[in-house]
Amino acid sequence: MKQAFFFLIVCWSLPAFAQQISGERPVYGPCGDAEDPELCLYEVLQEALIRQLDAKSITRLRMQFQSDSLMLRPAFLVLDDGRVQQQEPMVPMADPETEAAAARALEELGAFQPARDINGTAISFLVTMPVYFQVGGGWDSPSLEALPKDGDYDQIPIICGLLEEPPVFPGCIAEAADETIRCFNVRMQEHLASNFRYPKKAVRKRISGRVYIFFLIDQEGKVDQIRTEGADPILQEEARRIISLLPQMTPGYHNGKAVRVPFVIPLTFRL
Repeated sequence: MKQAFFFLIVCWSLPAFAQQISGERPVYGPCGDAEDPELCLYEVLQEALIRQLDAKSITRLRMQFQSDSLMLRPAFLVLDDGRVQQQEPMVPMADPETEAAAARALEELGAFQPARDINGTAISFLVTMPVYFQVGGGWDSPSLEALPKDGDYDQIPIICGLLEEPPVFPGCIAEAADETIRCFNVRMQEHLASNFRYPKKAVRKRISGRVYIFFLIDQEGKVDQIRTEGADPILQEEARRIISLLPQMTPGYHNGKAVRVPFVIPLTFRL
């Protein structure tokens, strides 16, 4: 019996913490005496991610963003005792190896000086920080290079979890962004299932495996720059065909303008 198993992560949103603080924000311990503690933390995170992300992970991120400039966004809770608790996968990637590497980078941080409210009481505080990189080297041996914290990075595609308005699948308009995202995921699953055809050549040769599909939804809502990696080229071709049939969507918006949004879908072919 021929089967295809779909696992889709399109948008990851951060926990809905309402953070109104009139006291002190958390400070990373080694950055306590820095002239700019936030810049210090940025550089520490950047260095940790460079150490932990290997060539395979960098290549997948490069394909997802369709760019040699990358933006990753750590999201972690600094507890009231200063310990760090990870909240969401740090990398917008449906790839356990890349997520694990990013988690290891977060584990390197160690303790913070906790945030405090106006009365001086230690409180938990959600920290999120975009970190920027340039990819150097060729596709066979890529490497990450640090980019400054406050550069002009308008051309870097924005991941869905950071958007003010995510892309909208036709018929999925809703008042709440999370409902729009949930509808997007359902419609995407339906599209994959209804258009899937296990290639006859792959059946004859008993070929199976996982294909990663990378694509952008551009500023006009069109699917663009489809790329694949993973299992046999026969399966990659089928994966590209399925994604190429996606309808035009309402594009994502950020800061009042349409932006390119990168997506990745792991698609498992199994006989």
